[in-house]
Amino acid sequence: MRSASIFDKFEPEHVSQFLNQSQELEQEERRFERANRSFRLVYALMGLSVFVFMTLFLLPEHAGLYIDMLKALGIFAAGAAGGYGLKAYRDSFRATRSGRHAGVDWRLAFPDGDTLGCGRTTP
Repeated sequence: MRSASIFDKFEPEHVSQFLNQSQELEQEERRFERANRSFRLVYALMGLSVFVFMTLFLLPEHAGLYIDMLKALGIFAAGAAGGYGLKAYRDSFRATRSGRHAGVDWRLAFPDGDTLGCGRTTP
């Protein structure tokens, strides 16, 4: 007796419907990426304009304040970049779902399943 498989129920119209839906999804992803690029450009131009404004108006008369503001902006940028890097690292670690990252088998380091080292296990 032959078992009923889902592939037996697949018809050409299902395949064409699947291909159409995947094509629509790809087009939507392209539109989303295009919008993200334009927003990143706007943010970069805003940051550049703030820097130019600070340079033109603060440097000639208030050099000490300008230097302090540049330090604060640098610290903020370093924190944001570090946070982004940490999030990307943790996301890539969780994406593997096997406890492996960068060639390290964390299951050997934490045999009780505590792969994050803080009493929690990866989802």
